[in-house]
Amino acid sequence: MITTLLGLYTHGVTAQVIDYVDDKYYKLEDGEVKPYKTIKDPYSSDLASLMVTSAPEFEGDIQTSADGKQGKKDADGKIVIPFIYDALYMATEGLYNARIKRKWGLVNSAGKVLAPIEYDKPFSFDYELSMAKKNGQWGWIDMSGKTVIPIVYQEAEGFVKKLARVKKGNLWGWVNKTGKEVIPPAYDDSKNFIDGLAFIKKNQKWGLINESDKVVVKPQYDVVVYITYRLTAVGKDNYWGMMNGKGKLVSRIEYDAIGTCDIDDIAPIVKKGKWGLINNHGKIVLPIEYDRLAAFKWNKTADVVKDGKMGRINKSGEVIVPPLYDSLIDRGDNMIAVQLNKKWGLITSSGKEILPANYDEPLTVKSTYYIGKKNGSYGVVSQGQKAVIPFIYDNLEFIDDNHFLVKKDDKFGIITKDNNPSVPIIYEKVLKPSNDKFLVKKEGKWGCIDTENNIKIPFVYDEIRIGGMNTLKVKKEGKWFYIDFTGKCVKDCP
Repeated sequence: MITTLLGLYTHGVTAQVIDYVDDKYYKLEDGEVKPYKTIKDPYSSDLASLMVTSAPEFEGDIQTSADGKQGKKDADGKIVIPFIYDALYMATEGLYNARIKRKWGLVNSAGKVLAPIEYDKPFSFDYELSMAKKNGQWGWIDMSGKTVIPIVYQEAEGFVKKLARVKKGNLWGWVNKTGKEVIPPAYDDSKNFIDGLAFIKKNQKWGLINESDKVVVKPQYDVVVYITYRLTAVGKDNYWGMMNGKGKLVSRIEYDAIGTCDIDDIAPIVKKGKWGLINNHGKIVLPIEYDRLAAFKWNKTADVVKDGKMGRINKSGEVIVPPLYDSLIDRGDNMIAVQLNKKWGLITSSGKEILPANYDEPLTVKSTYYIGKKNGSYGVVSQGQKAVIPFIYDNLEFIDDNHFLVKKDDKFGIITKDNNPSVPIIYEKVLKPSNDKFLVKKEGKWGCIDTENNIKIPFVYDEIRIGGMNTLKVKKEGKWFYIDFTGKCVKDCP
């Protein structure tokens, strides 16, 4: 059995028509109007994405009568579309889908029935034609309601440029907009035309034809999968190759799997369990020698695994980080934390070593500092690999270029980049609403200080919480109220 390595996805949007009557929503589903949800607010967030709305026309909106029938009045209140329909909504400008019981028709804005109420599905016009389904068969009508392509097909798809795929007698072909079967149904399966060529399936094999039904590639492939707009993966005898938009093979049929091309027309390939990359011309841009290949990132690099070790490549297939490491983690500013033998170091995105792998955890890059953990304690190293803050703290957090919040022996404080305390390490707890204000607890009471230990709010509160952008919710003597960052009460004052 041939299977694709990566799935292919067709992205589309399905809109539901939602009508709001007497505080209830109704949705159009498979040609039927069904209750959706009882709700008072027509702009409820869970319905907003489903609602299809349009600006009211001058002759007035569609309305619903007391007995639940729909019709339309003009601006003067005159009935222009009689209130006889179970559902009524716009098909295109000036034309309306109208339903009675389970059947649909087409009426114009004056109420004239253009297509009788006998169709299985509502209409949707595209370039003055709409597909039409009646008695389980498909065809097309025009905006006057006239059948222009006979309703005789088991299945049909919308027009792609000038041709539409149709199925009759379990075989596929194509019709033009006049209804002529320019390629009579003769194929077991098919795909849409792209640049004048279409894949067709006959006797369980796929090939290519042109718009004149001339065979361009003889049916011989077991499966075909589009991997980009003008590139197709073709499978034969359990192997894959690539074909361009002209029907020419650009690679040998020798791969175990081929993935979807990305925006740069690069696709992953697998052969004998090893991964590589191939471009849209069939050129191998990354040798097929890797155990695993991840998806490309925004910076057009991808992680690879070889012999159990991780590295990184770019889209030209160049190895920018050799596969030497147990793990890679991006750290911003073109830095990568690397793991080797259960220890962590730091390299640049081009693979140059910044710090050797002798740290307990992935390092954090902040400004010109590297925060790390060594032998169970935290410290800071500068870009020159000098330990500017010794590895003696239980925890450490960057505040700004000159201050770090630290924890030692279950107490909190703030030190400078020179390891001098600007706030003594004496506080029991700390909250950081901003980089220049700190809510701290001392001797069981809460207050607020800055990075130089200046008291902004006195230590008089039993509990404190961040109440909003510029307020704090505090508790004192059993009562909760709100204060600002100067300590002034602003709400629920005692």
